[in-house]
Amino acid sequence: MSRTSGSNSVVFITDVDYRIDELGEEFMEKYIETRRAILERLGIRLIEALYRPSPSGRGLHFWWHCEVDGELSDEDVNNIQLLLGDDVTRWWINRLRIMFGMSGMWNKCFSLAERRRSERCDRCRIVKYLREIKGSK
Repeated sequence: MSRTSGSNSVVFITDVDYRIDELGEEFMEKYIETRRAILERLGIRLIEALYRPSPSGRGLHFWWHCEVDGELSDEDVNNIQLLLGDDVTRWWINRLRIMFGMSGMWNKCFSLAERRRSERCDRCRIVKYLREIKGSK
């Protein structure tokens, strides 16, 4: 499925499981500039990088606001997020979501997937797996 076409905006989401912001402003500038280099190599223009601590406080969530020419599939977006430093388990789970046809609903951070929304969510294999990983019930 086409994610974007023509010259469009796209937001890549990454979950970094470490508080790299605590390494200092200079490090964060280098981190963002290396992601910019990755995106430029792929023909994607970084417009703005936003980040904030994850709800657990253990890591950071990034939103990479970009412009891209042409088309990106959901698989392309997911793979680019991995190249930008996304959590590998999140990448794998998003890959499964894409394979099962969850277009438009696959690109979620773990903290959102873990929140119970209904009894149906409690039966979801992905939610069960995430809870198992974290040791919660």
